[in-house]
Amino acid sequence: MTTDGSAATSYITDVQVERGPPAGAARFTTYNFEVADWSTYFVSPPDEADEDNPIGLWVHNTGRGACERIASIYHRIRDRDGLSPFDSFTVFMEKTNQPARRAVVDSHLRYAAREMSLDMMSDPAHVLSHAQMKNAIANNPAMQGRVGLATKLEVHHSVPIYVQGRIIGFPTDRLNDCPGLLLHVVDHKIGNIKRPNSFHTILNKYIPEHPSRFNDKFPNGLSRDRAKTELTNAYRDWLIQNGLEDPGIDHLANFSARISAWMDSVP
Repeated sequence: MTTDGSAATSYITDVQVERGPPAGAARFTTYNFEVADWSTYFVSPPDEADEDNPIGLWVHNTGRGACERIASIYHRIRDRDGLSPFDSFTVFMEKTNQPARRAVVDSHLRYAAREMSLDMMSDPAHVLSHAQMKNAIANNPAMQGRVGLATKLEVHHSVPIYVQGRIIGFPTDRLNDCPGLLLHVVDHKIGNIKRPNSFHTILNKYIPEHPSRFNDKFPNGLSRDRAKTELTNAYRDWLIQNGLEDPGIDHLANFSARISAWMDSVP
């Protein structure tokens, strides 16, 4: 795999062996290293015809999972092109849209979407609205057919519609303006089926969807400030229960700030 995500075949043209001195002779230095995070890296010198664009063959240690290799390609695209998380994911989907690659990538889209969504949550400025994400997907052939129940990815309303409309009373023309996330159905929900660690299952413990349970918990209704608190609690538990916390990045604070700013903008 090359730095732009395209397939390539490389051949070993030379192997050199350098033997150390006999036991008891002078010492010599050897080197070993471990690449952080994904244990993958790009090697090879620049192309002599184009020194600004190294060939950059992607190598990885034997036995590493496909999800790690996918994440490595995504981060390489983002670091190389300086793109936003969602735009990097779009390029990644384009580069892996050929049938030979889709079989592997599509079976691991949950992990690819998690990586991109967490990356997006790391900075409020990177979080797109639900409508922006839906429009970008609709206008990109590589995304079409790979987002939806067939491939298990969905665009998630960060403030679910039942909370926006029925509970808080936001105007219907603002429902899709809320921040969005691209989630696998296991992390989101499958129709009316909510898995134990899916976001909607967790949210229902904080803001019940069923009217009777909601009225028992909030007999005086739900203010926007209380809704922000309960949503933050739900996202906190969702990150923890799915093992998505990153000690170096406060995803929750960043994402909550984006949600709060949007809620304050709705009349």
